[in-house]
Amino acid sequence: MDPPDLRTIQQWIQNDPRLNTVSFVESRDKSRVEAATRENIKSWADITLVDVCPEFYNPKLTFNIDETNISTETQTRTRVVIDASKKEHFRTKSDIDMSKHCHITMMPLICADSGILRTQLLKPLFIFPNKLRPDIDEKLLEKILIAGSELGWMEGELFNSWVDQFLKWLPQYKKEIGVAADEKALLYSDNHSSRFKFPESIQKLKAAGVTVVFFPPHTTNLLQPLDDSVFKQFKPFLRKFFMAYQLDYEMTKPKDTRLDTLCFYRNLILQSSLEAWEHASNSHYIRESWRDTGVYHWSPKIVYDCQDKVADPL
Repeated sequence: MDPPDLRTIQQWIQNDPRLNTVSFVESRDKSRVEAATRENIKSWADITLVDVCPEFYNPKLTFNIDETNISTETQTRTRVVIDASKKEHFRTKSDIDMSKHCHITMMPLICADSGILRTQLLKPLFIFPNKLRPDIDEKLLEKILIAGSELGWMEGELFNSWVDQFLKWLPQYKKEIGVAADEKALLYSDNHSSRFKFPESIQKLKAAGVTVVFFPPHTTNLLQPLDDSVFKQFKPFLRKFFMAYQLDYEMTKPKDTRLDTLCFYRNLILQSSLEAWEHASNSHYIRESWRDTGVYHWSPKIVYDCQDKVADPL
């Protein structure tokens, strides 16, 4: 049987108030569809990228950063179940364990040179809600940067701190890969408000020879390398590894214990995230992401035509 369309789901919700918690995802929201026009993207590219000339930057010094959200809720999402015998009757099911739920933000860094090893780059940043920040296993701490905010989201102060960490790491990285200390770097980022909360964040980057290019609003899924391929691979890998780790724990844990310790649970999320990132950021996906977006090496045709990748809105 084919899945119900958007209009049918809306009708179900209107007919039965018990379904008012049902959610559905459109392929693209209206603001994104309206912003991601060929004209808007071409205007941004002509003004920004033509002036920046990204093809003149060393691919080893061409970077992209972005956040992705990791939810730690253990749940079967609310769903509509049609009674086979009486289709006008509906049931809903939700198994949300709010004691384990929190929002985590991960912000990694990738490089346009797919030959650069992931371990050579700055460690990914994980942001936890302050009240739920766990004690991190020492082995995991060696592989990540960690921070906290009220709700686990990226904020201006945290981005400013990340800039300091990036600028501390960059000279060491240049020395390791054998490029001149004064060679300029290029950093692509989205237009998240945290980037502009503290003007000194961008000023420090520019003073250190790092050119920052911001993608126009609502177009990162088309233009940003991390969104194009890497994050698309990351989430399925994350689910796979988390389920495997959880199942392994359930099979081997002592009978008198339960998987309800916040510290253990969130360390499990971190471990799964790092495993998923290791697989999603391999050289194939990195190379594919930069090639398909056209922002390095600079390809006007790919950038201008990226609007064709927009799915038709429902």
